[in-house]
Amino acid sequence: MNMSNTSRRTTVTKVKIHNSQFLFSSIEAAVATFAQARPPGIYKGDYLKELFRRYGDVDDAPPPPELPEWCFDEDDEEEEEEEDVKTGGQESEPGSSSSSFGKRRKEHLKLGAIFLEGVTVKRVTQVTTQPKLREIQQKCQQFCGWEGSGFPGAQPISMDKQNIKLLEQKPYKVSWKADGTRYMMMIDGTNEVYMIGRDNSVFHVSNLEFPFRKDLRTHLANTLLDGEMIIDKVNGQVVPRYLIYDIIKFNGQPVGECDFNIRLACIEKEIIFPRHEKMKNGLIDKAQEPFSVRNKPFFDIHAARKLLEGSFAREVSHEVDGLIFQPTGVTRELKQYDNKIIECKFENNSWVFMRQRIDKSFPNAYNTALAVCNSIQNPVTKEMLFEFIGRCTAASQGQMQKHHLDPDAELMPPPPPKRPRTIT
Repeated sequence: MNMSNTSRRTTVTKVKIHNSQFLFSSIEAAVATFAQARPPGIYKGDYLKELFRRYGDVDDAPPPPELPEWCFDEDDEEEEEEEDVKTGGQESEPGSSSSSFGKRRKEHLKLGAIFLEGVTVKRVTQVTTQPKLREIQQKCQQFCGWEGSGFPGAQPISMDKQNIKLLEQKPYKVSWKADGTRYMMMIDGTNEVYMIGRDNSVFHVSNLEFPFRKDLRTHLANTLLDGEMIIDKVNGQVVPRYLIYDIIKFNGQPVGECDFNIRLACIEKEIIFPRHEKMKNGLIDKAQEPFSVRNKPFFDIHAARKLLEGSFAREVSHEVDGLIFQPTGVTRELKQYDNKIIECKFENNSWVFMRQRIDKSFPNAYNTALAVCNSIQNPVTKEMLFEFIGRCTAASQGQMQKHHLDPDAELMPPPPPKRPRTIT
């Protein structure tokens, strides 16, 4: 194990750094010695797990200590360099130990950030002044329930041969993966629209309006969207668009806690529709907006082949880069019934919760459940029932009529003839 006496301060010159090597009997002893020599020791959880995975048992990896005070210094450039080495130049993902525990670190300001590569988007400017920048970043993090620093948006998970099984275990929807740039959009009043990028850079967007559906004269506030900026090519012209695919807050309401279908409906009804209404009335001039805004549709997973191989990929005005599968999930209200016995009804091609069955200690048997599903797939309607009973009644009456036409049919049959006596 190599131990260096490097300081986290960039004022230390490289010539003063020397290397010390020690031999330890176990990884536990090495980590403890390092912590004594350079408190608080290794404070990144993923580093600790990797060390124990290589030289011991990963299950024995201790929890990381609290971050030292110098870790929060704004001029901590050396730390940024080490993060770049660790992640290969990519930004840290939410949930990593470098940003999710301890007190909130100061945000790193990236000057000269580019909003959309290769395209100059008018009326979009980077926010660099304080306290405005910090207020927007922290409000976005609070809306997402994110206690760390950096970009608070959810991170995608690559599909592999293991997690593909989730598609048959949970309900999913699918959409195309556009070759775009991820942005969250904060709508916080008139002329208060901001785009937050994955490096936590913030851009102010002017002349982009989001009216309130119930009163088009009122502007939305306390609203946080998630989506991507893409570049469409229409009639040889470059058209920047923002595709909304999720919503976290709407006018302060935590719609992000609802299931995905409700969130999609909220985007269509509360974000897109009011804008179209104002456009029809001539109150919004699309030509003066910095970019267009659309909702990104999601489909049943059976549409996956059409999205990649069908006419859709050829007709869409930007490059299709793959597929995105989104779990529709359940509401917070339904989560409380996990491992409980509940009663549902099948409505509009989906199961709808009715009540918890506290009167039952055990659920219905599997065969009973299959029988119920079969009755739903092949239902007996009221008309079918009455028609069937009518046919049965008619057949029964016809049989009885046949018996009445033969009056001897219901009499006791005559006794068999007697055999004649023989005299010998």
